[in-house]
Order: sequence, then C-alpha cells, then structure tokens
Amino acid sequence: AVNSKALCIDKTLKELKLKKGILIAAIIRNNEVIIPDANSCIKLNDSVIVVTNNPYLDNLNDILA
Repeated sequence: AVNSKALCIDKTLKELKLKKGILIAAIIRNNEVIIPDANSCIKLNDSVIVVTNNPYLDNLNDILA
C-alpha cells in the first residue's frame, strides 16, 4: 500500500515524471480496481500495479525520474 513517504500522493499521473519503461497498469482503492488515465491520482493506502522491465525498483518512489 502507498505510504505517507511516497512522493506521488495526490498528484495526477500526467504530473508525475516516470522513469523510462514504467507503466501504471492499475490502482486499487477500497477494493476497487481503477484502470488509470492521465488524470488519475495515487492516494494514501492505494495499491499500485506497476509494469516494468526494471528489476531495481524497491518502492513507489523508485518509479520517478
């Protein structure tokens, strides 16, 4: 789950500068699966499905460029 240390909280996906090869495939909020678009926001306690070929991602902040 997204914790309070995540730098992407309450920002739209279009506001985020993601590293190359990162795709936010889904956001899970209150047991609801959201297929995000550019205006979707990541909120505290969301679960985020990230698709990437980067094996070095440890936490959500690692997706940011």
